[in-house]
Amino acid sequence: MTSAPLSATDLSRTGSTTLPRIDVIESGDSLISFSTHRGRSNAQGHFDAGTLTIEFDNHAGWLDPTYTGSPFYPHLGVGNHISLFAFTAATWIWSGYITSFAPQYDDVFGERMVITASELFTPLALQNWPLRTSIGPAVSSSVIDAILSDCGFSTGWLTGDTGNSLCAPPVDDPSNPGQVAAALDIMQQCAEDTEAGLLFTSSQGLLQFWDRYKRPKQSGATTITFGDGGGSEVEYEGDIAPTMDDSLLLNGMTITDAEGRVYTYSDATSIATYGPRFGNLSTLAALPNEGADEAAFMVLQQKDARLRIDQVTIRPVFTSIAAWNALMQIHDFGVHSCTVIRRPPSGNVISQDSFIERIDHNFDGTQWTITYGLTPRTNTITANWFILGDASKGKLGTGVLGF
Repeated sequence: MTSAPLSATDLSRTGSTTLPRIDVIESGDSLISFSTHRGRSNAQGHFDAGTLTIEFDNHAGWLDPTYTGSPFYPHLGVGNHISLFAFTAATWIWSGYITSFAPQYDDVFGERMVITASELFTPLALQNWPLRTSIGPAVSSSVIDAILSDCGFSTGWLTGDTGNSLCAPPVDDPSNPGQVAAALDIMQQCAEDTEAGLLFTSSQGLLQFWDRYKRPKQSGATTITFGDGGGSEVEYEGDIAPTMDDSLLLNGMTITDAEGRVYTYSDATSIATYGPRFGNLSTLAALPNEGADEAAFMVLQQKDARLRIDQVTIRPVFTSIAAWNALMQIHDFGVHSCTVIRRPPSGNVISQDSFIERIDHNFDGTQWTITYGLTPRTNTITANWFILGDASKGKLGTGVLGF
């Protein structure tokens, strides 16, 4: 926990193990429970602000932010940095900013302290970006950097790709200066709506940006396999329920770019099969025809109804140390993936390669569970996009044209 929220000092301490810490291994009776959330509900939406709720036995008063005798004083306060770290796996689970301290009392634990926290998206969502006339069309990451800088954040908060799309963010009107825009909204429009990439807060609390090719390039083996067959498969909880429905279908798309140009793409076969499922999106794209390419890119990924396993829940305590370490290290929504296998009584084995969309940790004092929200990798046509400049996927006639 740091004492200088959102500052350069705070950034330098992100991911640090040298700050004052509560070692649950040595004082295990102090931790009562915790729950974390990171990610989004599905691949069609923006990532939201992750949350942490953690509850401690506080009979010694060490987690009282007003107690000057606490070994954690003065690092306890609303707005200060807080992180959750798995020492056994040497990896970060969650990192963000304290939003509240709530002292509580019950007959079992006596004095307790409930701390809640939120990811970097929360303070960013409170920022109004002061529009300026000096910013012109620039690649996705450059616009995000400019917004961070204008709002008083270090550009060091952003890591990842440069981006491919040329974005034209809104600028101030010289005849009516002083206009503002919601900082996080414009950043998400650049990274996700225009670039069709990913923008989320990493497990170490940094802004992670991946361009639209990050997932399609992940064509190798999945990170881990969850199943009900034993052996090397990590066993999941309960009987998962694969589903096939039309909730994520998209067979027609209209995109309006930053210059007001309108582009539409539709798939006649999908429309004949499922009926019209149209969507629309306004982007910050500055280049002509990029809207048409993006509309096709989106429809080609979502035009067919596919069997989906939306989530899987694991109890890490039931796994080997090797599997425990692998579970703790699943954290990157652009890189990490899994295979889920279900074997119904019929003998028809269901297997789904999935990208991770959401990670929720829950510890109730006895049992630790991790729930992963999933998107089938087939939705990205992982191995079949034509990617300009790529050594293996940049050859004409070898893939589907993207944008």
